[in-house]
Amino acid sequence: MIRLLGTVVVVGAALFTLGCEREIDSSDPVQSLPEALAAPVGLSVGPIDRGAVVSWSPPPSGTPLLYRVYTADSTIGQEFAVADSTSATSLTISALTANRIYKFTVAAVDSLGVEGERAPFVTATVGQLSLSIAGGDRFTNSRVVQLQLSASAGASTMRLSERPDFTDASSQPFSGNEQFRLTDGDGTKVVYAELTFSDGSATGAPLLDSILLDRVATIDSVIILPNQPTFTAGDTILFRLDAGEPEGDAAVLVDGLDNLDLFDDGSTTNDIAGDGVYQNELIVPNDLTIDGASVTGTFVDPAGNRATDRLSDQRLTIANPPLAVSIVSLTLEENLGVRVRWSQAATTNFARYLIYRANSAAVDETSTLIGTVTSNGTLSLVDTTAAPNTTVHYRVFVENTLGLTAGSGVSNLTTPANDPPQAVTLAGAFSESTNIRLTWTVSDAPDFASYRIYRSTGPSVSEADQLVAILTSSGTTEFTDFVTVNTMRYRIYVVDRFGASTGSNTVTVTR
Repeated sequence: MIRLLGTVVVVGAALFTLGCEREIDSSDPVQSLPEALAAPVGLSVGPIDRGAVVSWSPPPSGTPLLYRVYTADSTIGQEFAVADSTSATSLTISALTANRIYKFTVAAVDSLGVEGERAPFVTATVGQLSLSIAGGDRFTNSRVVQLQLSASAGASTMRLSERPDFTDASSQPFSGNEQFRLTDGDGTKVVYAELTFSDGSATGAPLLDSILLDRVATIDSVIILPNQPTFTAGDTILFRLDAGEPEGDAAVLVDGLDNLDLFDDGSTTNDIAGDGVYQNELIVPNDLTIDGASVTGTFVDPAGNRATDRLSDQRLTIANPPLAVSIVSLTLEENLGVRVRWSQAATTNFARYLIYRANSAAVDETSTLIGTVTSNGTLSLVDTTAAPNTTVHYRVFVENTLGLTAGSGVSNLTTPANDPPQAVTLAGAFSESTNIRLTWTVSDAPDFASYRIYRSTGPSVSEADQLVAILTSSGTTEFTDFVTVNTMRYRIYVVDRFGASTGSNTVTVTR
């Protein structure tokens, strides 16, 4: 019995484990210290991977504040040492040395910090425990998978289930490799394993591993961007395949191209890594020609499922423009037209020549189109619309069947001033009571456009008087006019294609 004078003090835990009745003398009446807590009961140990789950029930009486759990590696003769403290009735101890026999015990501690009796120790062999599905693969496309189990300390039986409570599983002999059938339905599957050892102990917590069951792959769309009918050298083509799941292998197949792999790594335009949209870009080389080829998308998901190939709605055409021709000569014709001559196009898909004119050297396909020639062997065209006394510039474009063009260099020529046409001689007389027959000599104007016949009952005739007829054939040299008067005067004007005109003599016809 220990007696102390003065204030009551707390004595160290070693002092309180003697188990005898203790009193402290003071000026107060003698008081007895509380009894130390009894040992927890039902101590059990369940091995886990390189550790153990220690469980117990509270002592029969008293209210523990916490519990101290002790371990000792008996393989090397280690004394008990505190592993950890907890207010719960179980504790997971990890980072133990595998393939050694450990002793475990627990004691309750009261609110004064006094540790009670320790429970009788329990021994357990700590081992390396593991469960792996399909060798650690993240995906599978089969419900039947192979489980790999490891228990270095030895296990006698096991239970396997997708339920952590194993209510649907029965015990079976332990096997390091076991075939297991996953439940139906794609998605993440978790498999649990409970092992029982030769000493009757079981794993303190189920071993577990997960795998994604994926049995279907699809391709939602395959598109080409930008959406245009024809690409040419230097253009950038973006191929995009939407599969809806990441980490797969995607590609597009195009006749005339090597298979083009697509990626879901955020490396191309408008690409978000890991969103299941696979992309790649192609910069069109100079020597590549593809005429309306189909574009086929392929996809294999990470579980090994191959999607049904899918065609893009858009076909792919890559073309090179034709080789340009050269303007050989520009010459003036007798009718003041300009004849343009050029070299022959060297292209297998020739469509036509287009001849453009402008009043400056900036001749392009927005300039005045003076004519088209659809025969590859026709190599000249006469421009009859060039203004007189003007420097005109020409350029010849070659167009192929894909609508691609190439322009020649620019050539120019100055047209001469326009002289009015020579006058013709007019004659006329009544041929019947109401008909006047007019005749005239033929115009020799090289740029003839028309004859214009005017009449008047006044003393003279000009282009301000009544226009009777416009005749566009220079070989037409007569005209009959219907009149109701006794006297009519006529004059015929020769007009060239630039609008210059010259009037004939005036003819007066009287009944």
